[in-house]
Amino acid sequence: MLENRYSEGILKEYKPLYYYCRDEINRPWITVCLLWKMIEGIPVVFSRGVSICSHLDNICKSWGRGLALERAMLAAVTHNDSEEIDKSANNNRISHVYYSILPFEFIFKSEYEPDLTTYEQKVIDRISLKYN
Repeated sequence: MLENRYSEGILKEYKPLYYYCRDEINRPWITVCLLWKMIEGIPVVFSRGVSICSHLDNICKSWGRGLALERAMLAAVTHNDSEEIDKSANNNRISHVYYSILPFEFIFKSEYEPDLTTYEQKVIDRISLKYN
């Protein structure tokens, strides 16, 4: 857990943007948080945090958002990637349902300066249009 002094400073500088990867009945199994800010009129993403529910969990959107935000802030503070996502077939935290909704581009749960997915780039492009 990040100390409050770090979280407050990060959230003054960056804006969180959330989206969800949902299953076939619209449950948000995966929460993604992008921390971004405007630089010379262009939205720039600095970090990504990912929260993945276990198939044993009760899905709680606010818990997922909090964990994804914490991981995004960790990457912003440390300037490092951490917590590699185990996508192996015998990983019981990520069942077969995730393979249809988890973007395979994701390698870490906490990423600094991530390569954006196609979807993330579209969202950032919309932000750019909104502010310009």
